[in-house]
Amino acid sequence: MICNFDDLSFQILTVDRFIHKPGFFSVNARPYAAFSLRLSGTGSFEIGGKRFVSAPGDVIFLPADTPYKVEYSVSESIVVHFEQCNYSNIEFIRLNHPMRTEIQFQQLLDLWNQNHSVNQAKSL
Repeated sequence: MICNFDDLSFQILTVDRFIHKPGFFSVNARPYAAFSLRLSGTGSFEIGGKRFVSAPGDVIFLPADTPYKVEYSVSESIVVHFEQCNYSNIEFIRLNHPMRTEIQFQQLLDLWNQNHSVNQAKSL
């Protein structure tokens, strides 16, 4: 799991809040990784032959160069995009206490929106 990967390195490219429209989407491989927390709604993903449904409080990590298909309800997520990330496994994490993680993602978004401080955001 990403939380146990001792050699993790990355650079933060962006942090943003996304509102997803309902519908089915095919997403081409992108040159950056995505680490997201679903705030509301659902996303039904098909990635690399695996299927899962992301609900509020779930965290997903998609490595760079990972195409996927997703069907969204009206939903919202906070997403951190990483470049130069050396972790390459797809992760779907259902949290026992998502509120703590939501607070951290919100703090990260607020910090990023205030001054785009990569070092502060990375440490959080």
